[in-house]
Amino acid sequence: MAISFSHPYILWLLLLPCLLLFRARGRALPVADLHSLAGERNHWRHYVYWWRWCVLLSAALLILGASEPHLTWQKHRLETLRPNLMLVLDVSGSMEAVDWPEDLPMPEPFPENGLPPNRLLTAQQTIHWLLEQNPAFRTGLVAFAQQPCLVCPLMRKTELLQKRLDSLQTTDFADGTALGEAILCAVRALQTETADRQKILVLLSDGADHSSGQTRPEEAAVLAAEHGVIIYTIGIGGKRGYHPVNTDSGRRWEAVAEQLDKGILQTISTQTAGTYFSAADTENLLVAIHRLVEKMANKTIERKQPERKALQRELLLATLCCLILASFFRYQFPILQFP
Repeated sequence: MAISFSHPYILWLLLLPCLLLFRARGRALPVADLHSLAGERNHWRHYVYWWRWCVLLSAALLILGASEPHLTWQKHRLETLRPNLMLVLDVSGSMEAVDWPEDLPMPEPFPENGLPPNRLLTAQQTIHWLLEQNPAFRTGLVAFAQQPCLVCPLMRKTELLQKRLDSLQTTDFADGTALGEAILCAVRALQTETADRQKILVLLSDGADHSSGQTRPEEAAVLAAEHGVIIYTIGIGGKRGYHPVNTDSGRRWEAVAEQLDKGILQTISTQTAGTYFSAADTENLLVAIHRLVEKMANKTIERKQPERKALQRELLLATLCCLILASFFRYQFPILQFP
């Protein structure tokens, strides 16, 4: 706790009451009956001088008030901070695959209409569901295939992010799945924000890593953990995935050759104190999103906030009280009444 003054040079005026004090102590005491002062060694302490002390004190208080003093102190308060969120979406060619429900028999031939949404559409809808929960303070988006691309930097409003999300196509990226490079890109984007907030990365992918000659996902996860980034991974796609293949005789559907690498996604999340969620179908996705929002709990921190209070009102009130006391002492005793 400390006291500061907006106009400290006014404090020099406090010398005037001090000079008047020493001048008053050297003067004779004007009283009518000196017998009442018998035995007094310090006449300036006698009650007949109390009104003068009150006047001097009120003058000092008035000077202090004119200097505009402020009392400052540090107040501890708890603040709830929503995390910053970076979404990392796989847009490789395999995301065009359609996952046929495992509880339904496979049709022959494969139908052209009435198919479930492909994995990319499912992932896009997943992100929309997540954004509806509004779990983050700022949200950004990284799309990746063979190379990552920062589609939208961290922003408070998500309208632009959702618009760019819906425009993503697998044909806009060179085919591949560079998980490690995508994580590094997202971590760099998250470092632009303050360190007070949690940094969370949500990775949505359906395939194994194809990052030959690039950063391995495990190495990228270790680097993310060193920067305080928590990674939650969502595995998109089931065991009965089929992707379209265009031929001279038309389009046909073939089984996806590569299955989801659940192990690498679990390793990435575990190394950063995150969680892996399996989302083989829409029902599982909704459950995963609900659990993910619960995991992204707001961070509560104790912050020191400076508090400041002006003291002019209190000093003026004290000045008025001293003047009232001075009037009381001045006219209470007849000995102080001069002709």
